[in-house]
Amino acid sequence: MARTQPNTATPTTTIASLKREASTDPTSAASGSPSKRPRSHTRTPHVAVAHMLLPPCNSGDHDIWYPDGNVVIYCHSDGHAKWFKLYRTRLAQYCRYFEDLFSSPSANTAPLVDDCPVYVVPADVSCEGLAALIAMLERPCEFWGKPLTQDLAILLLKTAYALSCPVVFDLAKRRLSELWNGDDLPGDSPAETERAVSWEEAVSIINLARKYDVPEVVKRAFYEVLVSKDFWRAHNADSRKIDLPDDDIYRLREMRLYLNSQWPKFVIETPQTDEKGETKCTPTGYHLPFACEMQRCERKDNWLKFALDNEELETGALDPLRYNLVRRRETTLKKMWCQWCLQDKEETWNDLRAQWWKVIGESLGGLQPI
Repeated sequence: MARTQPNTATPTTTIASLKREASTDPTSAASGSPSKRPRSHTRTPHVAVAHMLLPPCNSGDHDIWYPDGNVVIYCHSDGHAKWFKLYRTRLAQYCRYFEDLFSSPSANTAPLVDDCPVYVVPADVSCEGLAALIAMLERPCEFWGKPLTQDLAILLLKTAYALSCPVVFDLAKRRLSELWNGDDLPGDSPAETERAVSWEEAVSIINLARKYDVPEVVKRAFYEVLVSKDFWRAHNADSRKIDLPDDDIYRLREMRLYLNSQWPKFVIETPQTDEKGETKCTPTGYHLPFACEMQRCERKDNWLKFALDNEELETGALDPLRYNLVRRRETTLKKMWCQWCLQDKEETWNDLRAQWWKVIGESLGGLQPI
């Protein structure tokens, strides 16, 4: 069927006739990805509320109202209602929810609006989410080359999951995985500097990941909680108010203790120095006078004095995977240490970062849905 451009026509019939008995026939949710067509809803027929009239609605979505559409979708959420006049086959093609709905026995008794049968989406689908999902299906070219915002990705993820729409779900999931990349080490991505992440936001991402099976984002979100001063203040005030399971709280405590123990070991270790205190550095080329000319205890004492005087033990321990000690104190360090010593210290830090990141990932274990 040829598609026509939508106009601003609105439905001409009220929805008062949509009073129906709610179905008690649940459809179990799948536990896998949307490719296995998961469903978070209890299957709803073409009415959503038992023993009640749905709120009247007299406005269609002006962007998605096709004159030659053959089905009307009704959505009511948060006191708002919207109509969408669409193409039945397209909805059924991309959304398992609609495929099942249109083939159910009750589909033949659906009330009419503009001579089209009216169907209602599950109650957990918002008008905004449904409009966004339909726009993506109907006008995909508008989204090409434009990364989804986090809010839009979450909205699409929830809506696509409720309507069993794998193509949109996978796109939203992929975008969230980019924003909360668990493969790259914290601090390695330039995009990190473009946005600040609160611990509350990270907690919401962890819970979202469990509910909608997006394990790729958990590791980074977990770390953002782990390194937040505000989180630990809230934790110390009353950990019961934090919206995380007890297992996660215990895991955060364990990882905090682990990082607190590992960071000082790195900081106080003198660069390019053997167990006897002898230098292993043989600098060539230009370096500042006196750099690396220290021997034995003088060498270790000098480094330890620097580490303690500059509060590196406490400051860096909070976020050790991002705290580049050498780069942050480069001006001071270059007065006494050559570039080869400092390069060795920075390389050691990078090796430890990878090790710490691996330990954090292993501590999370398998992603268990709530």
